[in-house]
Amino acid sequence: MIYFIHKKQTPTQFLWTSEQTGYLHLELHNFNTKKLIKTLTNGTWIVQRIFDVDEINSIVYFIINREASLEIHLYAINYNDEIPTIDRITQESGCHVVHCFNQTYQYYHIQQGLLQTIEQFHLVKPELCSILNRNNDTLYCTLYKPDKEQGIYQTTYPALVSIYDNRGSANRGVVFESSIKHDMRHLELDDQFDGVLHLIKQDITDEIRVGIYGWSYGG
Repeated sequence: MIYFIHKKQTPTQFLWTSEQTGYLHLELHNFNTKKLIKTLTNGTWIVQRIFDVDEINSIVYFIINREASLEIHLYAINYNDEIPTIDRITQESGCHVVHCFNQTYQYYHIQQGLLQTIEQFHLVKPELCSILNRNNDTLYCTLYKPDKEQGIYQTTYPALVSIYDNRGSANRGVVFESSIKHDMRHLELDDQFDGVLHLIKQDITDEIRVGIYGWSYGG
C-alpha cells in the first residue's frame, strides 16, 4: 500500500506499508530521498488498509486487527507527531466496515438493521472459540451447536466441518501466512484435524460421525 502526501501539488512524503518486522505496518518516507522518516505502527497485528488521509491535519486513517485477529477496527494516527500514537475510532467489538468519510472526516453508522433482521429468525448463535494445534499455534473456530430449546439433547453430536482459514491464511503475519509455502496440503489438513480432535476431547463430537466439506482450495 502506498499514499503520496502533497504540498502545493508536489509530493513531499509518502506512506508505505512494510513487512520487515514480520507484520504489515505503516511507515513514513521522504519522497525525494526515499529514506525512512519514521515507523508509525508496530506490534503483532497488521494494517489491512490505508483508508484515507487528512493532509491538512496530518492524520492517516487505517483499518487494523489490533485487538484480535477476528475483529476489524478503524484507527487514526498523526504522522507528523514526534512519537505517533494510534487512536481507535470504532469502539464496539466486532468487524467494522467503513465506506467513506465526508469532508470533515466524520463517520456515521448508515445501516444497522441487518442484526434485527437476523434475530427474527431465532438462529442458533455461534460460539467463537480458540485451540492450540500441534505446533502450538492459536487457531480460531466457530462452533454451531444444536438448539436445546428445540428439544435436541445428546451427550455427543455428529460434526460437519467446513474447511476454512488457519495456517496459510491472511492477517496473521508473515510466518503464519507463509507456513504452507512449497508445502500445500499438509499443515492446513493438520489444523482441521486438530480442530476435530479438540471437539472429540471435549466430548462434543462423536468421533465416528464426522463429515468434512469445502470448495475451491478448501475442497
